[in-house]
This record gives sequence, structure tokens and C-alpha cells, in this order.
Amino acid sequence: MPLRLVRFLKNSQGGVAIYVGLTLLVTIGLVTLGTDATFLLLKHRQMQSAADGAALSGARALATGYPADYAMQARAVASAAGFTNGVDGVVVTVSSPPAVSKINAGAEGAVEVIVSQPQTRILLGLFRSGIFPVGAMAVAANTSAYEYCFLALGTTGSPASFVANNAVVANPDCGVAVNSNGSPALTLGENAIINGPVSVVGQWSLSNNAQLAGTPNVQHASPVANPYEDLTIGTVPACTSTSGTVNGTKTLTPGHYCSGFNFKNSSTVTLSAGTYYVDNSFVTGNGVTIKGTAGVTIIIRGNYAISLGNGNVINLTAPTSGTFSGVAFYGPTATATQTFSNNVNVNVLGVFYFPEGTINFNNNAATTTSRCTLILAKYINISNNATLNNDCVGTGVLPIGGGASKLVE
Repeated sequence: MPLRLVRFLKNSQGGVAIYVGLTLLVTIGLVTLGTDATFLLLKHRQMQSAADGAALSGARALATGYPADYAMQARAVASAAGFTNGVDGVVVTVSSPPAVSKINAGAEGAVEVIVSQPQTRILLGLFRSGIFPVGAMAVAANTSAYEYCFLALGTTGSPASFVANNAVVANPDCGVAVNSNGSPALTLGENAIINGPVSVVGQWSLSNNAQLAGTPNVQHASPVANPYEDLTIGTVPACTSTSGTVNGTKTLTPGHYCSGFNFKNSSTVTLSAGTYYVDNSFVTGNGVTIKGTAGVTIIIRGNYAISLGNGNVINLTAPTSGTFSGVAFYGPTATATQTFSNNVNVNVLGVFYFPEGTINFNNNAATTTSRCTLILAKYINISNNATLNNDCVGTGVLPIGGGASKLVE
């Protein structure tokens, strides 16, 4: 063997460098693999967060009907989190009831959101396909969408609300909230029953077989927020030429009724969809039927009380969109007491909102079980066999202190 070759084979100089180089190459490979894996894990967590938020928001929209398209709402929340359906391969699938979940399959009222986006990683692609399907799923459902159907807004007053003389708030998901710090702020007497939860900033007083049959019932509670606090009357149109006096059967159109409403005995009045600004007076005779089910808001302009005759029937459905979405009656400045009594049948899907006034339901006044009638006023009184049994889930009316949506998967 030539001497030079022997010397070359025996020479150990540079061996460490080669070893280090090989080790460094392996280390770089492992770090790169780890980086790719970490990236995919991070991306999955981002998707999971987006899916969670989208499912919660979608479930809330489904329960309240606001916004009306729960799937669009869920996708909007996912988009705000960086995952827009149809962009860069992102797919946001929204289903109710859940379509993929095995745990919550077929659960009514639950919303399932799946967020997915394929990810390309070069080094991991050396070992398998370089495209990695990454996705996350979340399922959310609601507790009670409408915890309180009645909110007495006044922060003082003793009582700010009373329920008495066989009056019943029947629905267990429809409670009473009183923001007064009075002692008592809420009084119940003479066999009155509230089957839903009760929240009182001050204290309550019960007498003569009155019952708080719901749960939870809390004294010294925090005030319940007013969901319509920012509502304003906006621009009022000029006076309409249409008369607001009806004697018989008549259809009215939206507008500004400067002379008020005056519906004579046994009249039937149909209100077309829109907003009615009513000045000075709102008077009905006996046996009057008022129909406005295509989306109607009645605004009481001025400080006067609605005067209803015996045996009236009020069939109203508030609009589901626009400025007055969910609002059936609105008296922004009226401090007068609005009384619904004497066998009035109130079939109203919407809110009675009188932030400065008082609302009385008494003397056999009733709301139907299939309607949603929320009452927000400075003071609220329910008495003398009045029956209030409301169901607002899915109506588009904003909830009062509603129960939270929660993730169930």
C-alpha cells in the first residue's frame, strides 16, 4: 500500500468537524420538525378559539333570534378571529342541531361550529404529504335565553314593583328583576306567585300566601342591565293626513298621528307594518280589536296614559330588524301610568318600554302562552288575577339579563 495512502487513512485531523457537521445537520432537522409541529399545534389552538367563540355567539343568536341568521353570526365571529369562510382554504361549517358531534348529536338549540384550513409544511412533507388538514370543533348551547321578562328600572321606590291579588308570573324561565334599592323594593301578597327567578337590588316582602316559586331568588343583587338603554326616538316625520279616529273597520298606515288614536266601541283596526308616532292621546272604546302582526312599533309621544276600554284584544308583533327591532310600545318620556286591565287580552310579541313611566297589569288582563311580552318600565305592578306567561326564545327580542351560552363540547 502506498505510503501516502496509509498516512491519509491514519490521519484523524478534521474528524471532529465532520462529526459536528453531521450532528448539526440532524439538530437543525429536529428543530425544523419541531417548529413545524409547533406551528400546527398553534394553528389548531387558534382554530379552537375561533370555533369556541363562533359557537357561543351562534347559540346566543339561535336562542334569541337576534341576529336572525345564527349561522351567519357564527361565521362572522370566526372571521373576526382570522378564519373567514372560503378564504385561503378556510371552511367554517355551522350546524344546528350538531351534525358531526356524537356527544351532542341531535341536541335542539345547540350550535356546532367546525373551523378547518389545510396547512403546508415543507420539512414534515419529506415524511408524508406536505398538506396537513387542521381543524377544530366546538358545540355551544344556552341555559335560559330570557331570564327576566320584567324589569323595573327605577333605582329608588318602595316598592318599585308589586305582585298581588292572585296575579301569576307563570313561566319558570320568565322572572322579575327590580333595580330599586328600596326596603322592600318588591312586594308580593294575596296568593301572588312568581315561578321564574327574582333579582332585587333592595329587599322583598311576602305576605298572605305569596310565593317565590322559581330559582334563583336574590336580594341585594346587582342591577340588571337595560338592553334598550341606547334606544332613541330618532327623526319624527311630519303629521300624516290620515285620521287616527276609527269607528268600524279600518286599516291604518305608518306615520305621525298628531291628533292621536281614538278607536270607537267594537272597532277593528289593522295597523300596517311600520312605526306609528302617536301624539296627545290613545283611547279605545269597549270591545276593540287592534291587529298589527307584520312588524309594528307604537311610539307614545308626550306624557299621557293609554286609555283602554273593556274587553279589548291587542294583537301586535314588533319588527325584527331596524331601529325599533323587538319594540312594540315605546314611551320615551311618558311618566304617566299605562294600565292594561278589564279583561284586556294582550297578544304582543315584543317589548313594552316606558323607561320613565309605570305599567300596571290588573283586573284579569292576560298575555297568551304563545307570545313574548317583555315589560321594561320605571315601575311595574301586576295584580287582581292578571296572568303573565311569556315565551321569548327565538323571537328576536333582546333578552333581559339572559342566561349565558356555554360550551358543551
